[in-house]
Amino acid sequence: MEEPRNRKVNQDRWELDRVRYQLDQPLSPNRDIVALRDLLSDVAEGLDIPLQESIRTLRKEWASIVGEPIAAQSEPAFIKEGVLYVFVQQAGWLSELSRMRGPLLRKIEGAYTEMNIRKLQFELKRYP
Repeated sequence: MEEPRNRKVNQDRWELDRVRYQLDQPLSPNRDIVALRDLLSDVAEGLDIPLQESIRTLRKEWASIVGEPIAAQSEPAFIKEGVLYVFVQQAGWLSELSRMRGPLLRKIEGAYTEMNIRKLQFELKRYP
C-alpha cells in the first residue's frame, strides 16, 4: 500500500472506513502515471466541430468558383453572421485575395444566394 502524500484525512470518515473494511491505515490512491498527451488525444477525439453544410458545398465547388491556382492556396473555413472566412496558406496570397474581394464576393453571391454571404474575410491559416 502506498503512503498518503500530504493530504488531510477526514478522521470521522477514516474511522468509519477503518472499521467497515478492517484497515490499519488510510488508503492512498494507487494510480498508474499516464502521459498528458495520451489523455488529451482521447478527449480531443470527441471535440470535432461539425462542419456547416454550406461550407461543405463551398469546399466541393471552391476550385470552380475561384479557379485552380487560388483554390490550391485557400479554402473556405466557416460562415459567421453573413461573413465567409477563408483560410489562406501564404501571406502573399492573402494580399492578392484581399484585392480580389469584390469580384469573388459577387461570384459567390450569384451562385449561392441562399447562403446569404455579405462579406469575405481572408485570414492566414495557422498550423499547430
